Amino acid sequence: MNFLEALKSYPSFLLAVYWSFFGACLGSFANVCIYRIPRKISIIRPRSFCPRCGHKIPFYLNIPVLSYFFLRGKCRFCGAKISIRYPLVETAVALLFLAVYLMFGTSCDTLRFSFAFFFLFTVSATDFDRFQVPVRLTAAGVLTGILTSFLPNLFTSPLESFLGTVIAIGSVVLFNDIFTAIFSREGLGDGDASVAGLIGAYAGWKAFFFSLFFGAVFGIIFSVVLFSVVKGKHDSDWRDPQPRWKKMPFVPFMFIGFAVWTFLARFMPGYLPF
Repeated sequence: MNFLEALKSYPSFLLAVYWSFFGACLGSFANVCIYRIPRKISIIRPRSFCPRCGHKIPFYLNIPVLSYFFLRGKCRFCGAKISIRYPLVETAVALLFLAVYLMFGTSCDTLRFSFAFFFLFTVSATDFDRFQVPVRLTAAGVLTGILTSFLPNLFTSPLESFLGTVIAIGSVVLFNDIFTAIFSREGLGDGDASVAGLIGAYAGWKAFFFSLFFGAVFGIIFSVVLFSVVKGKHDSDWRDPQPRWKKMPFVPFMFIGFAVWTFLARFMPGYLPF
């Protein structure tokens, strides 16, 4: 009996709970990446600390989601308010892991797609929060995607994973070169190319083109709705020199497109355009 067969002997409900908790733990790490990478702080050392007083947080006060409510949303050492973003991110990643488990069950695809969702969520949150794409994080995701493509019984073979990475990155670079030559400004940046490679590494080039197209559709719809809501607000009402509705990060919409592709590929492959 191999490892997967042994896991399948456990109750599915229990495995779903375990996998969701693992997702919450990675959500805690996602918080570290979202906060530290744009500020050029190591994500390894020092361990978690309060941004206000700098006091290192002991492990028993760093339990995903639960610690926030136990501490009543305040630092135990200085009383500073803890952002609600931390438990929300941890909960979001836990729910993403649960969704992947419900889609793929006890399989190697659950592992791969969970990591894909983790990397894409973390990069999307960083792009939304700071308008930055942590290329080193996406590179780690691409490498993980290619290496795990050698696991048995997957949606994506190692060849499809490698070609997906190359085609996705190459397509974005080529598009950006053509766009820059015509309009004298950048269309998609290096960060977008790295995210494209990330999607291609886990799901192949077809998933990338689907995510790119539907990400653009979702982005346009969201921008139109947002413009109709906030149009006319004075620039001083926003935290940035330029209103945020005029600067729309694209990576979160590519992530949404990839999530839609994953659902369709698993349950309704006949509805995919290719």
